[in-house]
Amino acid sequence: MSLKHFPTRHQRPWTTIVLVLAVCACRTSATAQETSEFFDFNPHLKNGKAAANWKMLDLSKVGGVPLVGDNCYGINAADLDVDGDVDLVVTFQRGIKRIPNSNEQFGVVYWLENVTPRDKATPAFRARLIDDQQRSPKVAIIGPNAGERPSIVVPSYLAGETILYQSTAEMNWTKVRLRSKDLKEPVRAVVADIDGNGSDDIVVTSIAQAGHHLTWFRASLKSRANWKPIPIGKGLPSLIGVDSGDVDADGDLDLVAASPQSPDPWLLLNV
Repeated sequence: MSLKHFPTRHQRPWTTIVLVLAVCACRTSATAQETSEFFDFNPHLKNGKAAANWKMLDLSKVGGVPLVGDNCYGINAADLDVDGDVDLVVTFQRGIKRIPNSNEQFGVVYWLENVTPRDKATPAFRARLIDDQQRSPKVAIIGPNAGERPSIVVPSYLAGETILYQSTAEMNWTKVRLRSKDLKEPVRAVVADIDGNGSDDIVVTSIAQAGHHLTWFRASLKSRANWKPIPIGKGLPSLIGVDSGDVDADGDLDLVAASPQSPDPWLLLNV
């Protein structure tokens, strides 16, 4: 394992570690895995009651506005309207609105409101339009709470920005643009309280060749419209994958990131 230190302009330093993954050669037999071994590795399945059967639902046939678009890159689930059931967020890379002076179309972000009657077992949804002027929206993730309601975060790599959608009590949506001049082509994001101040931040990766490839948008405790971009790990190559967790069990959140241009994943310890 090799260890590198990357400077940062913020008072919370980060230690970046290259993780080298070893592939384990396992024994082969007529049965891929003995039942006892399987349950030893997955103890929570020992007392499972439900059969692993699946019923597929075509979400393009939901009620509400038509789902118009292609290249569906993002989908996520959360109780967006805080009514006790799970809604969906869906993004399409291209919709029907044409970008001015271009042959390309804007992307689209939809909220699929869960309207399942209480006496029905099969979920029912009503599609609502959040935004039909996104520049190539990618994966949607559930963002920090605005009041008591979760928000939505969508990196938009052609626009060079990450959009934060926050809902009002009437479930109208406001749009906050998270930008940094050195963060180009954002593709993935993770929501986490990086500085431990009780307010969720947003960390975004970039697949661009130039600029910073990992940027922490630090939330202001006074305003959900004011976000400070802070570059992390300036020596990192272009990145896609990113996630957070307390890897070293010291009480704060660390970051992991992966690059299509590097054989090594990265662990950034929050020190």
